[in-house]
Amino acid sequence: MKRTTSVALAIGFLTVASVANAQSLKFTGMQLNPADSGTVKLNTSNSTVNMGALTFSTGSGTIVTYCADLTSALNSNSNPYTVGNVDMTQNTGIALAAKILATNFSAATTADQQAGLQLAIWDAIYDNGASFTGSTGAFQLVSGINSATQNYASQYFTAGKNSNPTATVELFKATGAGGQDQLHVVPEPASMAVLGLGIAGMVRRRRIKK
Repeated sequence: MKRTTSVALAIGFLTVASVANAQSLKFTGMQLNPADSGTVKLNTSNSTVNMGALTFSTGSGTIVTYCADLTSALNSNSNPYTVGNVDMTQNTGIALAAKILATNFSAATTADQQAGLQLAIWDAIYDNGASFTGSTGAFQLVSGINSATQNYASQYFTAGKNSNPTATVELFKATGAGGQDQLHVVPEPASMAVLGLGIAGMVRRRRIKK
């Protein structure tokens, strides 16, 4: 996402298996503050962007996403989206991006790691290549992106390309101006850990009562 307007695309999101429902999302900020930023190029257009996980309010909770569209500006209003699962068996950029996200979501916890994951996702969407390069193709790195972030991008791209993740990845596709397409892992590993602790606690309490 852009630093002043946030970023995110509408090419190839045609690999979404099905549209499940409509959802209103409100962008609330980057998950990490400060997030890494740098300048990237899509085709012939340069953009200075924040790179990392984003947070959105759903009205009943908060979700963490990664940008899937470098061509749309994102505002902080509540915006409409359609939600569908990405078919990761397809040979498309969005399918590869979803695999990369599902494989590496839990590992990306620092600003450089999250920036690397975001770069890998954009490279997959726009170039769908065999590896992350950042210097060739429609999506390229221009300036302000450190070597650690680039190394994470390459690492996460390769890990995702070679994986068969079991997690579900949703595409939140913006249906109006001010929204921006987002990818979201379901369930988020952190959420599952909390859920697991809750279930374990219930089981222990039942055993104690018995």
